[in-house]
Amino acid sequence: MTPLPTPQQLRYLVTLAETGHFGRAASACAVSQSTLSAGILVLERQLNAKILDRSAPKHVVFTPLGLELVGKARMALAALGALAEAADAARAPMTGKLRLGIIPTIGPFLLPKLMPVLRESYPALQFLLREDKTENLLDQLDAGRLDVLVLAEPCACGNAALLTVWRDMFLAALPAGHPLGIRDAVPASALAAERFLLLEGGHCLRDQVLAACGANLERNAEFAATSLHTLIQMVAGGLGVTLVPQLAVAAGLTAGAEVLLRPLEGAGGWRGIALAWRAGSPRGAEYRALAPLVSREIIYRLLTGAQSNRMRHLATFGGQAHRMVRAVQTLRENFSRPLRIDSVARELGMSVSGFHSHFKSVTAMSPLQFQKQLRLQEARRLMLSEHLDAAEAGYKVGYDDASHFSREYKRHFGEPPMRDVERLLAGRSGAKTDADRRSEMPGSNPAFHQPPQHAIVQ
Repeated sequence: MTPLPTPQQLRYLVTLAETGHFGRAASACAVSQSTLSAGILVLERQLNAKILDRSAPKHVVFTPLGLELVGKARMALAALGALAEAADAARAPMTGKLRLGIIPTIGPFLLPKLMPVLRESYPALQFLLREDKTENLLDQLDAGRLDVLVLAEPCACGNAALLTVWRDMFLAALPAGHPLGIRDAVPASALAAERFLLLEGGHCLRDQVLAACGANLERNAEFAATSLHTLIQMVAGGLGVTLVPQLAVAAGLTAGAEVLLRPLEGAGGWRGIALAWRAGSPRGAEYRALAPLVSREIIYRLLTGAQSNRMRHLATFGGQAHRMVRAVQTLRENFSRPLRIDSVARELGMSVSGFHSHFKSVTAMSPLQFQKQLRLQEARRLMLSEHLDAAEAGYKVGYDDASHFSREYKRHFGEPPMRDVERLLAGRSGAKTDADRRSEMPGSNPAFHQPPQHAIVQ
């Protein structure tokens, strides 16, 4: 019987295929080049198969069989990773390591504010970050080296599970004094006649801009930038015009640059910000729980960041966008009160169906879902930071029914309120929780106290 390859041998093989270079593959695997080379040679002898074509000594060339084996090695490593992932998920949700990949046109504008929130919300999780282009991140996700990605749609995401958390609108960036700057909103057709600036190939944002505003823009693209910051400096220097994501502007991309920003006319262009993970992952429910935190932080940044006044000013130009900004502010200020969609819609001068449709297009969730996320996150904060019990926290955020609050909390966070909070607090100290000890006792059922009788009816 042919001896089975070891995971280390499979990792050598896949890494060599990805890097195309023995030295870089050895460095990535943290071994010497001779060790990696010997490992590949041993694998060939074990399988009695020629994996590499060594007639080209200066290049790594795989035989057709070798390429087939690389694909199977990726699948085998992913299966082994899923095995470990299933064990991790069975021990306790939101604990252990979480390897997060993010693309460079999102990472610098989201992570500085998002990471402290994630660490506070899930102190037992150790976040390991990697920034790279979409194609490389997806390869690492498939290979089991990353767990969840933050990327932009549309993209060729293969078999990955996707959850859109935000619709990131594009804004036209123009040099100071540009004739199109006199318009409240810029039609995409007007940009087609301009010298258009794009990111270099390999960035998904380049393809998304072209898809949103017409591929004919590419014919006028005389220069390519390596980053959004470089792109803005090129616009400020009068080299041309471009489109930039709203999130990047809210995070200060254009601060100090002499550029004009205008929304696109009509429905405008946009990209979706999404979470992606391996389809069928045992931790899929945990990854979904990250989505509300991501969308909340995006909204918070748009409303309160250094460029928030500029963003609100732009929103007044952008059709229904300014109404959605007002709606989000209303919900944030009144999340503990009963939500009457008809009243909010009437205050905004919109129909109920129109308000619901526009709100979901901007936030990727319904108004009720958005309010629920705000309530549950605030309840968790109150229990963690102000040491309220579940009844008090539920009442403060608008729940009058203990079991209703407990059900929704468990559905969102994966555990009942007090057990979740005790686990999070224990994660900070490394101690075993009272809830864990109670769960080991037969017939245990943690009590949930009734809230005050005068609580607001939801």
